[in-house]
Order: sequence, then structure tokens, then C-alpha cells
Amino acid sequence: MASVNESFGGSVHLVRLHAPEGVSKEISLSDDDFHKLSPATGSPDTAVDDLVSLIDVNTASVLHNLRLRYLKNDIFTAIGPIVIAVNPYHKLDICSGEALGKMKEEKDVDSLPPHVFKVAHSAYKTMIKSGTAQSILISGESGAGKTETTKLCMASLAEISESSGKGTEAALESGVLLETFGNAKTVHNNNSSRFGKWCSVYFDAQGHIATCKVQSYLLEKSRVVAPGEGERNYHIFYQMVSGASEHERGVHALLGSVGEYEFMRHGVEKADGIDDVEEWANTLNQLETLGFSSEQQSQMFALFSAVLLLGNVGFVGSANDKQEVEKPALLKRVSELLKVPPEQLESALISRKVSSGRGSSYTVPLTPSQCVDTRDALAKAVYVGIFDWLINRLNVFMQQATGLAYDEEDELFVGLLDVFGFENFDFNSFEQLCINYTNEKLQQQFIDALVKLQQEDYEREGLKCAHVSFPDNQAQLSLLESKFGVMSMLDEECALPKGNEEAYVEKMHQSFASSAVYSKPARGGAKRVSVLPSSVKSAHVDKLQFCVSHYAGVVTYTALYWIDKNRGFLQPYLAFVMSTSNNALLEACFPATQKKDDKKASTILATFRASLKALTATLLQTTARYIRCIKPNADKVPGRFDGQFISRQLRYTGVSAVVEIQRSGYPISLPKTDFISRYRCCGFSAPEKMAPSLGLDAVCTNLMEIIQV
Repeated sequence: MASVNESFGGSVHLVRLHAPEGVSKEISLSDDDFHKLSPATGSPDTAVDDLVSLIDVNTASVLHNLRLRYLKNDIFTAIGPIVIAVNPYHKLDICSGEALGKMKEEKDVDSLPPHVFKVAHSAYKTMIKSGTAQSILISGESGAGKTETTKLCMASLAEISESSGKGTEAALESGVLLETFGNAKTVHNNNSSRFGKWCSVYFDAQGHIATCKVQSYLLEKSRVVAPGEGERNYHIFYQMVSGASEHERGVHALLGSVGEYEFMRHGVEKADGIDDVEEWANTLNQLETLGFSSEQQSQMFALFSAVLLLGNVGFVGSANDKQEVEKPALLKRVSELLKVPPEQLESALISRKVSSGRGSSYTVPLTPSQCVDTRDALAKAVYVGIFDWLINRLNVFMQQATGLAYDEEDELFVGLLDVFGFENFDFNSFEQLCINYTNEKLQQQFIDALVKLQQEDYEREGLKCAHVSFPDNQAQLSLLESKFGVMSMLDEECALPKGNEEAYVEKMHQSFASSAVYSKPARGGAKRVSVLPSSVKSAHVDKLQFCVSHYAGVVTYTALYWIDKNRGFLQPYLAFVMSTSNNALLEACFPATQKKDDKKASTILATFRASLKALTATLLQTTARYIRCIKPNADKVPGRFDGQFISRQLRYTGVSAVVEIQRSGYPISLPKTDFISRYRCCGFSAPEKMAPSLGLDAVCTNLMEIIQV
């Protein structure tokens, strides 16, 4: 918000009322740009709980209202059916267990100000009353507070339903445990979830938590072998290396420090606010509480150690031009942890078996770079296999904890979706495409639901003439997911024996030349990318770039290594070697079904799209509520509200679209008393129609008739 200082010479000079640190308070705009701004309405120092109550709903008024509330530690604000949660970056009393208990005792919860508790209460009460499934969709970018908001929702559901016992404890603890294996320090957040999570909280006939079922989406595999600059690998690795006892170190062949592991050496060792030694003890306690036996834990940590040591396995050329493992003793240690024969493991890392088509096969040696890629693919596959096994084991334990079986068709549940937010970096790879596609799908469902709610409100108020327009992203979805779209074309390229990324991108340039949401970037764009691998030349990457105009903005993707990433599976012989392991956990991660021809294997995109389709179908069967988490500033410090930084997130999380929907119908709303006060003068010739005894509704109706005449 700003006030006009002076105007002359076709320019308007303004002074910001709330300039963030480092930003000039003075700003100049042309007359044309100035007249595009919305004038402030109402009291500039008064904030409302629900943004729909603003006299004029626009992006500027929304931003100003959020600022006023945030500076008073009112981090929750409603905009119709949505709750916006601005991360305070410090603990607040309104989120404590004591506060949840007090809110539960309120006779009229609907009268409470916006809060996660209120959202959970509404979902729970509606589920109990109607017997139908509910969902709470939590989104936002890394560091916005999604994980904490999800935990607060879970705690609220437990408090509201007065649930206790093993089932409830397991449901609450499971989310904390998964942070250990699926969260990591990034440049945006020291505890960033690197996977999407759908958690169904089932209730019994008495309304108590019966059990919980978790499903994960798109764990970030690349982090296992290559965390970004200034980032860390998954928490569990640092906990294990720093916190394991001498006995555990010997059993699992752990090295002395984080810096000795190649997969961890290029990241940072410490993260502010995280004590890896203390967290290791907590993780062991949680595993025991959630039913993981000592044998299962030992098997799991042996495999984690093997994953880390794989990064130290190097390759050298031999006299016959074949690759050999540089340190056989190290490979032997890895094979002992994996419990597979060392000679088979070495053979699978330096060569691949090719079927001749006549029931026989022959061996082809791998190049040095192919050996490294195969090694890294194994490390990622083992870690993802353990993560999936961990979730399945948790689901089994949570169901067994109460002895109550639940039906997949049962609708007595509240689903919590903690999903990665829209992403747009300097370098956007395969993972960003999947993440942004997910957000496009959820945005469509989000907008459809809000338009329907808005239309119902108008009909309830008798305003059937109101037209509600909305930002439609069907063009983006068609581009990405149609039969001949971006994703299908990548799958087709992966099926070709000599498929490559450059050919894939060139085909898209030709196929989508007339698309309004696809474009070919200007040559030389790759030179601006500062995070390219040192072995890759920007001139080559230039040919791998394409742009998609998403609902939240234009994203330039770089299709580097997309073919291998989308194929995602191991060489068949390497998968076979893992499936013969004497480690029961590893054997379970590589079942016999994986020992098949790699040409028939499903791609990562195909699997991901199928799971996302199933999730979307589930969401459509629930009554959805939305929490949009917002970062107040890029530095993650309390008390600083950066308007420009937040404005971008309002667009990314779909809140700006809600403002558009509000404005497309009747954007200006007034309480009936304010409406009468403002327009009473229009009825001076008919005082009998303005009599207070008539009641507010009648006086408003009379005024409308007079004004229309």
C-alpha cells in the first residue's frame, strides 16, 4: 500500500507505507500505470478475518490485509472456503496443544477466527454428520510450512475426536518418522519434504481415529546421489553417520564422517536447528514404537550404509579396454551389506546382458560414464525401495495397532494432502515437470470447486444473474497429458532403441508450434543457467530447452537426462542380482516381477500419471477444504513481510485465481448496515421505506428498488 506524494509531468510519485528492508520507500509510476491500481477502501489500519468481507476484493487489498494480520501474529486468514497460513518462523501459542484443547471446548467453533483447527473441525463434523469422506489439501512452496501444517491438522483431528491409544499414536508418529527418510535440507528449507503425501485418517463408528493409511508420490531420487549446492541428502544418512554407536558403526561398516562419503561430500554437513545425534536416538525410538523389529532395523541400516558406500565405488580401465572396479575391497564390503555375491555385483555394474531374441544373451561392456550411471541408478533404486517398503510396513502396523480392519470403500475418513508446490528455477528438469503437472491437475480441481461454491452462494442470495468467470488451464493440461502431448512424446522417445532428448525436444517444437501455451526459447538461453553439470556444454543444453506457460507463469524446462530418468529402472540383470539377496528387506524391494525385459517396463511418467489419476478420482469423491501456506520472506526470518515475494506465491498457490473469481461476480460487498448508511440519502423522498422498524433486509430491498429506478 502506498500514498500519493505528488503528480506532475505525466508521472505519479508515491510513498510506500510498508516498504520491506532494502527496498526504497519512494516509487514513480506513469499516469497509465497509476490508474490501473485499485484505490484503498475502508480503514487502512483495520484487517478482516475473511478477505471476502473486504469492501473491494483485489490483489492489493488482500496483500495489505495479510500484512496487517501477520504483524500481529494472526497467521491464519480466510478467503471464502480457503485458509491462508503465513509461516511465522517461530512457535506461536495459538498452535500449541493447550490452544487446541481450548478451541475444542468452544460451544460455537464457527465463530472462532480462521485457524487450521477450524478447518479440521469442519471436516470432522461434516464427515460424522453426512457419513461422507472429507479432504484437506495443503500446498505451498518449500519452506512455507506445509509439513508443520499437516502435523497440526493431524493433532487437531485427534483432539476433536478425543482419540487416544496405539492407533492414534501410530497415526501421529508415522508422519514424524517419514520426515526422517523423506525430508532434507534445501536452500529454501532445513526440513523440506521431498515427496508428496496423501494420508487417509479413518474413524470408527464412535468417531475415534481407527487407523491411518499413507501413500507417497514422486520421492526425489536424484537427491540420494547428488544433493544440490548448499543442501543435504536425506536426514537419515546424517543421523546414522553422526549418531550410530561404535557397535552399530562396526556392524554396518560406517565410515568416520559425512565428508568421507562421495554422495554427501558435495553438500553441507550441518543444518541449523537440527541435531543429528539427538534425532538418531529419536528415530530409533520411533521405529520401535511403530513396530519395526530389531532385525528389520538392522537390515534397513545395512542397506543405507551400502547406498552411501556405493558412491565411493570408482571404475578404471583395464588392458582389454573394459572397466574394472577401482577398489575391490570396497566393493566386497558393499556386497556384504547387500548380501549378494561380489562377483555378480561387479559384473552387473561394469556390463549389461543383452537378449539375442533366441533365448540366449551376450554381455556388453559399459563405458566409464555408463558404469557411474548404473552405480547411481542402483543406489537410487535401493533407497526408493526401502522408502516404499517403510510406508507399506507403517500402513500394516497402523491397521494392526487397533485390530480394526478398514474397507477401502469406507468413506468415514479425512484425507490430508501435503503436496509439493509449483516450482520455477533457473534449471527446471524432469522432476519440476512432474511437480508442475501435479499442480496443474490440482489447480483445475481447485478452481472447479470454488466456482461451484461461488455460484451456490449467488443462488442462495438470489443473485442468479451473476456471471462467474475463472482462469481455465485446460490448454496446459491438454499440452501435457493428451495422447500426443509432452509426456506421451517422452514415453514414445524412451521406447525407441536410440531415443534421445534432442530429438524429443525437436519433435515437440514441430508438433506444438501453433500452441498458445508452448514456445521455443531464444537461442543462448542455456548460458544463463548457472547449475549445469561441468561436463555439459551450454550450447548442447540450448537445444534441450522448451517453455510451457503454466497457470502460474512461464517455465523453461531443460530435458537433460530425461530419457534415463523416465525409464527409471535398473538393467534387468542388476535387478535380478538384488532379488537374490539374503537380506529379506532388499529381496522384498526387488520382487521377481522386476526381472523382465526392460522394453516392457513401465516408465516413471506412466506410473506417476496413473497414481495421480487415482488420487484425483479420490479427491473428487470427497468434500475438499484448502490451506495455502505462504513464506513471508526469502530469508526465513520472523516478523518480515515482503509483499512482492508473497504476491508471486499467491499466484502460484491459486489464491490470485480466487480473487479473480470473486471479482468476476460481485466483487464489492458491504454489510447491510454499511449499505444503508451509505445510500440512505437516495431514499430521502420516501422516508417511510427507510424506517428502521422495517428491518435491514426490507430497507436494503427498498433502497435497491429506488436506486434502480
